[in-house]
Amino acid sequence: MRFKKRYILYEIESCHKFCCNDIITAIMKAVQTAYGDYGKAVIQKVLYVKYFDCNTNTIIIVVPRKHCLMVQSAVCFIKLIKCKEASMRTLHVGGTIKSTKKILLAQRYQELPRAFLECKTQEEREKVQASIFDSCSGKLESQIEENTFKMRRNVVTTTTTTTTTATTTTTTTTTT
Repeated sequence: MRFKKRYILYEIESCHKFCCNDIITAIMKAVQTAYGDYGKAVIQKVLYVKYFDCNTNTIIIVVPRKHCLMVQSAVCFIKLIKCKEASMRTLHVGGTIKSTKKILLAQRYQELPRAFLECKTQEEREKVQASIFDSCSGKLESQIEENTFKMRRNVVTTTTTTTTTATTTTTTTTTT
């Protein structure tokens, strides 16, 4: 049987920038507050980030299908992330990463013209024009794929380092 999961696309509404771990920590605290130790224990091993962009404050998290509503309801209570005011708005819940990425790209396409109008300097306009060109040529999709791959590689590296450290500690304890 395959592992059935949901991909949840969130937009973090805040003027502050956060790292991926800050957001996951806030979600875990919210789940523990709403559902207690049971909720935290159920979500702790299976909740992970598929994509995160600190510039646009968008994140895609992956949760098991049966715990999707638990995470969504707990996220509604998030008011602070790392002691800074923030809230998370659900943009999409999908069964595949492909459908979730389509929504993410559609959202970015809608933001680009608005960002162009808000530019004050020529340099800012050139950056937005480059973003519009990248989105039309398909580079935006490849950037999302690349960022997703980096997130996956970082998770594997972190897990391997933790396992190696635990093995070394056990060996040292046994020898002593």
